[in-house]
Amino acid sequence: MGNPFDKFGISDAELAKHIRESAEVDNGINEFMVNEAIPYAKSISPVETGKYAASWAVMKKAKNGKGVFGPKAWYSHFVEFGTGADKKQSKGKKGKRSKKGRRPVEVADGEIRELGPNTPTKALGIAQKVASHFGGQLKGGVVDLDGDE
Repeated sequence: MGNPFDKFGISDAELAKHIRESAEVDNGINEFMVNEAIPYAKSISPVETGKYAASWAVMKKAKNGKGVFGPKAWYSHFVEFGTGADKKQSKGKKGKRSKKGRRPVEVADGEIRELGPNTPTKALGIAQKVASHFGGQLKGGVVDLDGDE
């Protein structure tokens, strides 16, 4: 389908620019992030403690047709991309380890967990699943029909 405004001298690029800069479009994107995307992300997030799922929020309100949302948990990149096997144990500044090779680490708000020696985490790709569900990619976002992000 061609541009219906072409007969008035408005190009496709100019029309796309005006739509992106529209406050109504930005409000629609903000509503989409809050009412559709974030609830979907929470519904597919792992709930071992519930903190990861609860951490999904709008990080940047929409401006010029683009907004950003995601998990704010400090460990969200581990959930998304996973971790490999632990590195070779070293002695020194990393703290005392138990005989099993585990060491206590404060993770957040005084919460202490024992980590080591073999604690790989598989990649869950929650953010990628959310982007795919709504027709996009984790890197690059949702792309519209004319190829713009």
